Amino acid sequence: KGDAVNVGLTMISELFNTMHKARFSGIRIVPENSPSLQQSCVRAFVESVLLRSEESGGSERIEQLQFLPATLLTAILNRMCAYPALRGVLRDELADPVTFMKLFNGYAPDYGTLEKCLREAALCGRPQILKDLANGYCDMLRTAVLPPLRKDSSRPGCDSAIMARALETLKFGAYLCEAGWCRAAVDVLTVTEELLALLANQPPSLAAAHRSTHRQLTVKCLVQLLRAQIGACLTSKATVTVGKLLSFVDGSTETTTTSGAKSTNISISTTLLVKVFLQLGNYYYHVQDLDRCHFWALRALATLDAQAETATTTDSSSAAAAGVGDEIDEPTAGGSGNGDGASQLGDVIEVLQLIALFCVAKERHDLGNMLISQAVRRARAHYGSLHRRYADVLQHYGFALLRMNAILPAITAFTECLDIVGRVYGLLSPHAVVLEGYLAHCFYLRSHTTGRFDMALRHADAALDLARQLMPGSRLVRRQLEATRDLILRGPDRTLVTKESEPSRERDYRPFTLHEIREKFYELDSSFEREALASPSCGLAC
Repeated sequence: KGDAVNVGLTMISELFNTMHKARFSGIRIVPENSPSLQQSCVRAFVESVLLRSEESGGSERIEQLQFLPATLLTAILNRMCAYPALRGVLRDELADPVTFMKLFNGYAPDYGTLEKCLREAALCGRPQILKDLANGYCDMLRTAVLPPLRKDSSRPGCDSAIMARALETLKFGAYLCEAGWCRAAVDVLTVTEELLALLANQPPSLAAAHRSTHRQLTVKCLVQLLRAQIGACLTSKATVTVGKLLSFVDGSTETTTTSGAKSTNISISTTLLVKVFLQLGNYYYHVQDLDRCHFWALRALATLDAQAETATTTDSSSAAAAGVGDEIDEPTAGGSGNGDGASQLGDVIEVLQLIALFCVAKERHDLGNMLISQAVRRARAHYGSLHRRYADVLQHYGFALLRMNAILPAITAFTECLDIVGRVYGLLSPHAVVLEGYLAHCFYLRSHTTGRFDMALRHADAALDLARQLMPGSRLVRRQLEATRDLILRGPDRTLVTKESEPSRERDYRPFTLHEIREKFYELDSSFEREALASPSCGLAC
């Protein structure tokens, strides 16, 4: 036996040395394009699924997928995208909460592949994948997860399990909202509220750090919930959420004035406060309370500017090389910054969008165009030209141009935005419904000059068709789109002002620092700012 072992070890050693020499001499042991063992297994498995699907004549669930690691599961679903006959199977697997969450929460999850699979699966004829997934996910949590957690909520260590589930639902709800499925996001984030409420019932022995984390998560949940409720036009529910956020703002103000917290805690609290201010401003813009919208937008801008000045004072070396506000305005090399810097830049872009929309609503078109142009420039530089956040900024840019009666630039912005949305989410997404509706309205206004209404009618029909597929229960969206289509069919409106404006293009503005933007805003709109800050309605908003 000893001789046999020695001979085996010698053979393995010689084989290793041979392969080692061959590798460094440029000789390949296998063909250059030879698939790996995993790739061969994935291909064989998917082909067997295809054969079973053809034999059964329908889509059957693949139970083994739930037990695979995320990397292998991603490879299998990615391979299934190459077979149109497997779209139904792919759709059923992605709509399963266990399978989807394994991909969504996997180590370094590949969202590009995940969204490719979602785009392909939506072509099976049932495009409401994320909506069905969210419904199944909420049912799973309420029936199988929440009851045991409620029963054992006082048990030591249970708070970690609750916290993990709360983080998962918060992340998933934010993703749904970003993808345009706002009503589904509201349902998921409502479950997040229920999970966080369990943490509030923990015994007094809970550490102070855990209480602080619970408070932060609660506010983040409320911010995301308000965003989703605004997107879903659930104004009455949004009003309740606004009341909760306002109580948090009052409490945080009292805390910061009466307690001496550490600088790191103040920084985290300030970043979160900016997000609260932004969502409050968005809510008041949504309900057309422009005075309060102006108040909260200015408060967010002032907080960001003060935060930038504090960071610049702390780091004197960077202050010598950059202007005030540059450290949160400009991304690092490669187009992405670190966690806090990227989050702050996203807040800067959002506050620029909000103030720009306010200025356009008040017919301060030059200032509004300058602000939204700065947001577009920052988003393109930081996120790139094929990113969902850049598409969101482009949509706001197109809306601002439409309000300024700059129809041709608005059409360009909406068309580019629709192209990006199609690449990221596919054209079977709620974002496409909104953008097709905007394009229908733009081409209707443009048709008064060109005399052609066919393009407007084409986009209106496309929007209505998508709305019937994706949101059949949303009467408000369908009524608005049907009203736009009826307007187009009636032909030109003789009372309409058809003269188009020609605002400065986005590329015509040089990049301003955040501090310069704030000073320019005060300079151009100081009189209105004093009125807004002195208004009794803004005092009520506090």
